[in-house]
Amino acid sequence: MVVQWGESHLFARGERHSVLIDSRTREPVPRMAPKAKDGSTLLP
Repeated sequence: MVVQWGESHLFARGERHSVLIDSRTREPVPRMAPKAKDGSTLLP
C-alpha cells in the first residue's frame, strides 16, 4: 500500500514509475484499500 501511495503522490502526471505486477497472472495489482471488519472500504 505504501508503494501505491508513493506512486500516486511522489510522481508528476505522466512521469514513469514502477507498477506492481502479480507474479501468477502477470496483471497489474489492483489499488489496495483498507477494509473494515464488515468488508466496507475505509475512506480518509
